[in-house]
Amino acid sequence: MFLMGAGMVATFYFLTLYMQVVKGYAPMRTGLAYLPFAVGALIGASTLGPRLLAHTSQRTVIMVGMALAAAGMAWFSRLTPDQNALVVLLPAQLVAAIGLGLGSVAATAAAVRGVAPKDTGAAAGVVNTTLQVGGALGLAILATIATRTASNQPPGTALPDALTDGYTTGILAGGVLYVAALAVAALTLSPGGGQHAVAAGQ
Repeated sequence: MFLMGAGMVATFYFLTLYMQVVKGYAPMRTGLAYLPFAVGALIGASTLGPRLLAHTSQRTVIMVGMALAAAGMAWFSRLTPDQNALVVLLPAQLVAAIGLGLGSVAATAAAVRGVAPKDTGAAAGVVNTTLQVGGALGLAILATIATRTASNQPPGTALPDALTDGYTTGILAGGVLYVAALAVAALTLSPGGGQHAVAAGQ
């Protein structure tokens, strides 16, 4: 959850800057441009996630989710100052959001598995705190990477090109964090954990 939060918050930050600073979108248009992300997160967290958890392990669902999220980050790297939003921005958001929805619902289930009912609220609070702390630290680190990348462009590089290169580099670094989250799930979670409990609950 720490790694997911680190990549997710930074991605929102970079995409907002890209849309408003580089593309010149108004705040309302920027908000509307995030609708694919909302739809993807809804699909991943409330539809696909529970269904997959009923048939496979939390580890597998997290790994699939993080692979999709990382693929979305790689897709975002195709952004350019004059890029058509339908080509990259919209589909990449959808893929990344489905992956994050899958990963977050499975990671939350894994985090509270085996916790006594009276401690479930506290456990969920720890999970949410971890997500927020990851987001804060991830934004600080990835924003530094993006700023340095934009500042180190060859002389004569147009500002929109320099900024876009910085933003996409920061987003790619967020994708690396998702790959790291995938590795953590693979190394620390049980291959068979979770699916029987979810299936029994349904």
